[in-house]
Amino acid sequence: LAGGRLNSFFDDPPDFDEEMLAYLVTLLKGIAMRLNADTALLCLVTEKADAQGEYCSEFPKRPRMPIFERSVQLVGHRDSMVQTAARTAVLWILSIDQLAVRAAVQVVAAGLLAPRLSDFALMVYGPFMGASEAHENMQELLDFVEDLFGLGIPVLSKSLEDHGFCFDGDRGGAIRGPSVIVHQAESYPAVSVFDKPSDDALLLGEIP
Repeated sequence: LAGGRLNSFFDDPPDFDEEMLAYLVTLLKGIAMRLNADTALLCLVTEKADAQGEYCSEFPKRPRMPIFERSVQLVGHRDSMVQTAARTAVLWILSIDQLAVRAAVQVVAAGLLAPRLSDFALMVYGPFMGASEAHENMQELLDFVEDLFGLGIPVLSKSLEDHGFCFDGDRGGAIRGPSVIVHQAESYPAVSVFDKPSDDALLLGEIP
């Protein structure tokens, strides 16, 4: 960590096939889960934000954490193992109680993670996704969103709400707007899509 090579690696990893990507995400998660308030400082770099950092371009220079940014990039990956490992790393790093680390990751969480999750939610119910698989993916996403709300980070919670997510103490994570899946009837293998998660919602359609 101290040499900065892993920071460079996570900033610009080589193109991996699916098998090698599994090794990358295993390494990423393994390192992230070993970080604490002291060792996480070794994962910070300070440099001018480039095109990948345009979401915080109001800061000409800012502390960055490449391992966190790479984790955010993978939270919506189609491979469930990659997805789960990346989400675990994100939650762990966001929970580190260190001022400099929070400064680096919270702006990324609000500016990149929240909109990425919103985009992923809209893609979950694609035309080639089976109903049961889509429903499971959405539930896993909402569980992750609930965990993010549970961290109690105001800037992140606000960004999640701005991008269509909400948290209900009784129901947990939920999402507002089109492509909201309210239920999947056991006797009828289709997912009903409503315009909002409430009793007066308008049925938009059904996905077989």
